[in-house]
Amino acid sequence: MGILITLILWLIDKFLNYYSLSQNLFLMRFHLFLLLIFYFPKYSICQDSFIRYLIKDIGTIDISSKLELQEGILQEITDNVEQKIASKLKYEIISGKITFQQKGLNKFSKESLDQYARITILANIETPGRFEKIQTKIILSPSELETFDATIKKQFIDAYGKIGMKVTSWDTTKIVEINNISATKVSYKVTLFKAISINVETYQFQNYDREHVITFSYNPTDIENWGDIFDKTINSLIITNRR
Repeated sequence: MGILITLILWLIDKFLNYYSLSQNLFLMRFHLFLLLIFYFPKYSICQDSFIRYLIKDIGTIDISSKLELQEGILQEITDNVEQKIASKLKYEIISGKITFQQKGLNKFSKESLDQYARITILANIETPGRFEKIQTKIILSPSELETFDATIKKQFIDAYGKIGMKVTSWDTTKIVEINNISATKVSYKVTLFKAISINVETYQFQNYDREHVITFSYNPTDIENWGDIFDKTINSLIITNRR
């Protein structure tokens, strides 16, 4: 019964995968996460190794061997359900998205059901020149960054509120550099039922005719397990220059 409930909640995580917050700026992934992780026992991750993935329309990235690519029957089920939910709730499904999850979840291993970790990678492809060139440095004055952050924060709060979730913690939007490429970074915590919380970090990169969005999420009690792994992953990112 526990596995069935976990599967249902895991499917919910996929139903609302992506939502367009602004036609010209940001795409936000809705996260309805595995609610039962709040009750799961603690686990530890031993010394880790990484696998380099070549991802079409994006570039290369190193992923921990403690994660696996979502595939098989679960991917087919969630993709089909997501199409129906997207039509009903009128949000946009972005093509070209890839999800990595804790290893073993594709086969519903007991260990995988005791964990929660996700890396979602997508390329939002538009027309040439729609986005800044990848070499362009993002430069905002303190007042511009404050205005930008307030706008984005409101969009996220409003969007999550529509599905019964609440942004309970928000770090000021930051301009960061990953391998000499400018990106925006948004970090926040979302809560459901005033008890279940998930940490989320989203990086967005502009690349001439496309926008790359990479989102990391995990149980906040497991930051010691996933924090360093996710840091290594984002810093391994090499994006293919489109222009």
